[in-house]
Formats: sequence, structure tokens, C-alpha cells
Amino acid sequence: MEQALKAGARVHNEKKILGIEVLPDRPHIVTDYGSFADQIVVGADGANSVVARLLDFDAK
Repeated sequence: MEQALKAGARVHNEKKILGIEVLPDRPHIVTDYGSFADQIVVGADGANSVVARLLDFDAK
């Protein structure tokens, strides 16, 4: 995590994700705090991942 932050990564904790739209050049994320777009989205929100569900990933 430390290396990612030094490289310019932004970490958004304690925000409820309301939606994710995958645009041609980057994902657009809407949260209860506002919206933003970035190059990479990492969902580290556990087995019942909201991020995975919104992106229609199958854990199987």
C-alpha cells in the first residue's frame, strides 16, 4: 500500500459505492461522497463485494 501511495494511488475508504460505469478510457465511480474517474479500481471489500457485483464479476 505504501508503494502505491508513493506512486500516486488514491485510496477511498468509508465511502459507499452507488454505481460504476465503465467508460472507454476509464471507470467512473459514483459514491455517497461524490464521483470520480481513475485508471484502476481495486475492490477490497470482501466476499460479498459491491465492486464485483456492480462490475458483474463472477467469483466462481
